Amino acid sequence: MWYTFAFNKKEIEKYILSDHPSQMIEDKDLSDVFKPVLMLKEVPQDTKAHPEHENVFVHITRAMDDAAKIADTEGLSEDDRLVLIFASLFHDMGKGKTTRIVLESGASIPYKAYKDSDGPIVKTTSEGHETACLPEIKHILKELEIKKNLRRKIVALVQYHMQPAHLSDESKIPESRLVEIIKGLDKVGAGLNLLKYVHEADVYRRRQLYEDGGMKILKRLNEVKDKYDL
Repeated sequence: MWYTFAFNKKEIEKYILSDHPSQMIEDKDLSDVFKPVLMLKEVPQDTKAHPEHENVFVHITRAMDDAAKIADTEGLSEDDRLVLIFASLFHDMGKGKTTRIVLESGASIPYKAYKDSDGPIVKTTSEGHETACLPEIKHILKELEIKKNLRRKIVALVQYHMQPAHLSDESKIPESRLVEIIKGLDKVGAGLNLLKYVHEADVYRRRQLYEDGGMKILKRLNEVKDKYDL
């Protein structure tokens, strides 16, 4: 199955196969492992990009539960279900390191340094969050004794999860960049369908973003894959 050892196997399996896998994060037996995720309760979300969620932790928990719905709808295997749910769990963990507050003056400060006296918040940014915590994610997955081949898929999906959003203007995307993404996912056996599902879980409660942007770039990625027989 999923684990090289029996570390919390039954409990983790129970959560992964449930409708609400997000409950796993606050399981008292796993709280030490998921401490970096629990700390995301303090990290704000940009109100324009994520109007539906007040902080990163809430967004992640809902993305996990939405990933479970997608896994059910698509009839994913148990391994792919685990990969999708864990990728959704970790996809924004890097925001704890990268989130900054942009003020009316144009100044950008770490979110922890913001005070009400600094004035109104114009926006919240988290540039580079998709790669900021990859070593920590690898460590947590090892702690949970997830099989190496599945760990590699999860890490790659976290690394590439922003690509459907970043590349939404398909007319300006060089094919070389698309080939790089395809090869990066194929190298670990993740594939474009899993990237599609991670993106869908990320924006599940903002469906228009998925339908207007994400679906277009994912279609383009598949076209390039077929063109170069990748």
